[in-house]
Amino acid sequence: MRQRHNFSHSEGPADAFRLVFRGPSVLKGTAEFTITDPSGQVIFREVLTEPDLEAALVYEMKTPTATPAEREAYVLRRIDQFFQPAQFQKPAVGPQATFPSNVENLDQATWADLKRRPGTIGFDYLKGKEDRQRIAWSPLKKQTVRVR
Repeated sequence: MRQRHNFSHSEGPADAFRLVFRGPSVLKGTAEFTITDPSGQVIFREVLTEPDLEAALVYEMKTPTATPAEREAYVLRRIDQFFQPAQFQKPAVGPQATFPSNVENLDQATWADLKRRPGTIGFDYLKGKEDRQRIAWSPLKKQTVRVR
């Protein structure tokens, strides 16, 4: 899955968002999520395991267990819908948002800078069953940071 979206530059040019699945099957592989800026620099990389993509299936199941076909269909749908427009939020950090103390490697200066920038774009994605992530480009740090 590959799409272009504004991220590191709110008015463009767009960055390339990619989710590439590798492995012998959808249920036995990993997905590499990358964001590449217009100059070709990878500004974000994360490897998602099959459980990271499948775990939220429990909220849609109508029986106690899912068949391998149901699990595979769910993972494929997650991959297909990973970069929906609704996943992109502007601003990345709202002016009333409070600093999340549980986000690793996020410091107060970066948070405050993002709060002052209404043009920043956040990207939301689900990792695992309930771990909703949000990342944003930090002009202050010149890198992608996790803000939720």
